[in-house]
Amino acid sequence: HVELEKRLAEFKGTEAAVCFTSAYAANASAVQTLLGKHDIVVSDQLNHASIIDAVRVAGVKNKFAYKHSDMADLEAKLQEARELQKTPKPDGEHPLILIITDGVFSMDGDLADLPTICDLAKKYDALTMVDDAHGEGVLGKGGRGVVNHFGLEGVV
Repeated sequence: HVELEKRLAEFKGTEAAVCFTSAYAANASAVQTLLGKHDIVVSDQLNHASIIDAVRVAGVKNKFAYKHSDMADLEAKLQEARELQKTPKPDGEHPLILIITDGVFSMDGDLADLPTICDLAKKYDALTMVDDAHGEGVLGKGGRGVVNHFGLEGVV
């Protein structure tokens, strides 16, 4: 698995890669690693159940869902999240804001508007996480996925 992860990181142009047995396990692990219960999630309403469950399992209390692919609603939710972020966590740190989206929405096949999502993430000092289970092998140069498709390596 070490060689596989090394090759995947090279293929994706990332520092490292970790392999999981399923996207469900990957989402659960990623969200629990990145966030604590006092952090903030902003999620597309049509995200896959594995993302919704990952946020629930991580115990994140501060959750916002924006209308599917509605960037104006995403920005409104980010404004609310930014206000909430002003209240420090019990450890004195300010909460992280994480925008989570599918790269390709499996039910309709539409793509997340990653360029705009990343612009909004930068504007509101948020992190961006993309579940690209349906874009890997299909989109981007040589199947590198939706992040590559939009030229956003190093941004997401």
